[in-house]
Amino acid sequence: MARPKKYGLDYFPLDVSLFENKKMEAISGEFGDAGLLVTIKLMCDIYQNGYYTHWKPLNKMQLLSRIKGATPQIVEDVVQRLITFEVFDEHIFNTYQVLTSKKIQETFLEATKKRKDIEFELYICQEINVCRNPTIAVLNDNINTQSKEKESKEEEIKENKIKENESKESSFTRGPVRTDHPGGPEILHSNLFRQPKVPDKKQVEEFFLRSGGTLEMADHFFKRHEATAWFLNGSPITNFHNLVPSYIKNWIANVKNKGSTYKFDHTKVGARNDYSTPF
Repeated sequence: MARPKKYGLDYFPLDVSLFENKKMEAISGEFGDAGLLVTIKLMCDIYQNGYYTHWKPLNKMQLLSRIKGATPQIVEDVVQRLITFEVFDEHIFNTYQVLTSKKIQETFLEATKKRKDIEFELYICQEINVCRNPTIAVLNDNINTQSKEKESKEEEIKENKIKENESKESSFTRGPVRTDHPGGPEILHSNLFRQPKVPDKKQVEEFFLRSGGTLEMADHFFKRHEATAWFLNGSPITNFHNLVPSYIKNWIANVKNKGSTYKFDHTKVGARNDYSTPF
């Protein structure tokens, strides 16, 4: 039987000067020890779940059963103070009734950067630098050497195919359009005299977006066919729109075969070395 998929954390960083932090001192001064316990237990619940938790009546009642002296009003007031003090993201809370923050998400991502197939797509703070394209997998820095060599060989094969197509197309003489030919109309309608209808990049990008694709797909599509002078298997491309649906479908299928659903660049998220702000 397969091991259950792990998502949350077993532990998280806790500043040794937490109780001297001005935000925590304000919570303690207003709500006493109950306020500090509510804060810490909320953080435990968030990291155990991953990087966020839904603020529902069930969560409130669970906190009440775990903290002696707490009341429903105290618990609610503590959460509102933490939002005011920017310990939790106000916009995400008001929109989704979810508790999370930029600091929490950075900590989670740093702690899980060597895991495979980490989904990171819900309730993301605007400050977090994440590629939001839903067709891209999470970047895992624990890729083994064999996987890298396989990808390198695949890229080499693709490049060789493009060069081969370029060599074939260069043998055609693409002169002005002919209106007559001694060989008859069949010769005129052959690929030798037909010319591709070349779109500009903006047209390609706009059509990809309207078709449910992305700018990255459009860029890859445009460069690929630009490299072959907009000829495909020896035939001119006169309407690129017909190629887009299958291109998007194949792109998504290839990505799904590789693994997850999101790509995250951990190099753009700073390591959690500064604990001056709690959590």
